[in-house]
Amino acid sequence: MTGHHTGWFPRLRLVCLNLALFTGSLVVFALAFEGSIRVVNWWERERAWEERQRLFPPCTIPDPRLGIRLKPHFSGRRASRGEYDVIEQINSIGLRDDREYGPKPNGTFRLLVLGDSFTYGMGVALQDTYERQIERLINAQLADRHYEVINAGVPGYDTAQELEWLEMIGPRLEPDLIVVGFFIGNDITNNAQRVPATRQKFEEHEQRFYTSTTYQARLPIPFKTMLAERSEAYAFIRERYHRLLQIIRIRQQPSEANIWWLDQYRKDVVFEHEPGYAYTDTLLTRMAAWAAEHGAGLSIVLIPDQGQVYPEYWRKAIGDIIAFDLARYDVAKPNRWLVAFGRRTGVPVLDLLPRFQERSHQMKLYYDRDRHWTRAGYRLAAEEIMRFLIDQRFLIDQRLLMRQSKARHQAVR
Repeated sequence: MTGHHTGWFPRLRLVCLNLALFTGSLVVFALAFEGSIRVVNWWERERAWEERQRLFPPCTIPDPRLGIRLKPHFSGRRASRGEYDVIEQINSIGLRDDREYGPKPNGTFRLLVLGDSFTYGMGVALQDTYERQIERLINAQLADRHYEVINAGVPGYDTAQELEWLEMIGPRLEPDLIVVGFFIGNDITNNAQRVPATRQKFEEHEQRFYTSTTYQARLPIPFKTMLAERSEAYAFIRERYHRLLQIIRIRQQPSEANIWWLDQYRKDVVFEHEPGYAYTDTLLTRMAAWAAEHGAGLSIVLIPDQGQVYPEYWRKAIGDIIAFDLARYDVAKPNRWLVAFGRRTGVPVLDLLPRFQERSHQMKLYYDRDRHWTRAGYRLAAEEIMRFLIDQRFLIDQRLLMRQSKARHQAVR
């Protein structure tokens, strides 16, 4: 009996020792992996922050009314590796320009261009922005007066901010013509989020989308929540595990109905049920009223999204995230609505989409990573806008046109 117990106990002790060593090894490995992921993530965050500060210096400052505005007297470098490297300069009143603007000189016709980062000229030097190119083209072709084209674009602005900016700063610039660079990619949806009820709806859409992609792992919920909140290694593995399930089609991809910013293109959504259209109508109508009150003309230029010009971009960008079916979308739907708005209100609208689609296979119009226009894109936009302004006779004094229109109206009566 003693020999039997003597032989059994050492083996049990050896098993326990091996189990302890194995468990300890797992703990050490888990701690080492967690530490490594934390170090890598910290290094990547620091590098990304330093890189962004170096390549994307903050050109805006907070503003209580506008949210943000361009930083006066700013000068800095903006770059995207392999795409562009430019210097940006802001003047004293917050315009991307190397000139200052005071009262309008006699014999000068001023065009004031409002918009977001496309209008600002993201990705190109000042002389390559479409405003500066239009100014050169106008003054080279028309010698009857001097033409100034003022760039009032601000990255990230929506139509509501552009209207606020116009009401604040527009009067001192005395514009003869106001041009709104309307970016189809997000202006309608950003305007929609100005409506509290709509913003809540979008937030619920996003919450459902992210919840639907969460795999219910066979772990106790409190423990799973603790890991998700405190372990970067767990988040690292979980993200790649979920991606693997979608790639090999074990997990069903979420529906595109959860990507709310696509709603403006969906064929099955009528305009009346898309709140972004209604509020955009309100904002543009108010802008037209402001222009008329101040004796200026108003026109709208529709800036196409990269996915409208190159539909394969949408497939690449979101096709591996959602169950995306391009046949369910009409890429020109927002453009047609805005053109119809122009006809209904008497505001001339230039839609750049057809021309950009026509030239899309002849030249590279958008950067791959940055998603803004290349120099070729800005040049094409400038040429089309210049032709539009001449065709619409916008380069004639708007006050004269208004007087002529009023005289014709009275003669008819």
